[in-house]
Amino acid sequence: SARVSSGPWLSLSCSFLAGCGLFEEMSSSTVNHGIHTYDIVGRHIPTEKNPKPQLYKMRIFANDEVMAKSRFFYFLSKLRRVKRANGQVLSIKEVEEKNTSEVKNYGIWLRYNSRSNTTNMYKEFRDVSLNGAVGQLYNQMASLHRARFFSIQIIKTAVVANEEAKRPTSTSSWARVSSSPFSTASSAPLSPSSGLPSLLAAPALTKLLVSFGVLCLGSRMTFLQPGQKKKKKKKKKKKNRSE
Repeated sequence: SARVSSGPWLSLSCSFLAGCGLFEEMSSSTVNHGIHTYDIVGRHIPTEKNPKPQLYKMRIFANDEVMAKSRFFYFLSKLRRVKRANGQVLSIKEVEEKNTSEVKNYGIWLRYNSRSNTTNMYKEFRDVSLNGAVGQLYNQMASLHRARFFSIQIIKTAVVANEEAKRPTSTSSWARVSSSPFSTASSAPLSPSSGLPSLLAAPALTKLLVSFGVLCLGSRMTFLQPGQKKKKKKKKKKKNRSE
């Protein structure tokens, strides 16, 4: 079979999918891991004793609106004894991330029920959106702790600054960028009598040049003790073997 370069064909296929509306749907599902954020407002059904019941608002992470309503009534029944039979949902709205072009550190406080007890945890993830970070959380909890989706309860989420990050998965990525030698190299010029360009004043570059010169000299020099002469290699003569 003949091989064709993937450059033009890839751009044509992407443009075709974008025109059909499929490329945007595929990209959003891969970035968010199928997780969406919903703000749900609900209350108890009005009765004669309580004609104006109290409103309750929750932020739920779920795959769709049906699962979000189910999780809403689950938590509401645990906290205020309002279940689906005697409760109602007044509004449900999906929350979208405003800025998805920048990678941020997300801290997530959670509680999950294991096979033995209930455990509180704190985890950090780097992602462009909160939905993506929560998707990473569910994948990690399922793989490392064997926690099911409905046994995980997210208590709080927050954006964590790079200086306040605690987990190695969050600090190792941005620490490599900040410790780059080219970002901290000083460009102060040398004295005018030296005549060297100011680029050689960078400490990282000078160390590199000095080490390179030492290696070049060390490969060609042989160190002799005082009073010792350099030995000449004697060539061995080949003896003709007589038959």
